[in-house]
Amino acid sequence: MSISGKSETKDSKFNATLFLFKTILMLAFIAFLVFFLDLPGFVKILLGVFSLFVLAHAYQAFRNSIFSTKGLPFEETEFNLKAESESENKKENTPICYAERLRKLEAIYSEGLLTKKEYEEKRKDILDEDWGT
Repeated sequence: MSISGKSETKDSKFNATLFLFKTILMLAFIAFLVFFLDLPGFVKILLGVFSLFVLAHAYQAFRNSIFSTKGLPFEETEFNLKAESESENKKENTPICYAERLRKLEAIYSEGLLTKKEYEEKRKDILDEDWGT
């Protein structure tokens, strides 16, 4: 059996809310740097561009936080897993299993616990089963 598909995972609402508050504090710190310190123009431009990235993260954190009912996917991953089902496990041991079952049935019949008709019916049932070949 093979399992494949996509999985969307996102932060818990608590973590997203903490991240939202952290990004708001970061934006306040950037604003303080830009407006209250005497920085060169190119540094102010870099901080402005950086604040756009912080705003994008703040928006995603808001959508996933306790303040919003609709969340955005945080990360999308693809997976392709192989899982062994019980039937596949049995297929590996099939010849031994069927041979043992037939031997046990033969022993029960030879002890006289089954009639010839019951023995033949049960033997036919075992032989008619799918042996996985």
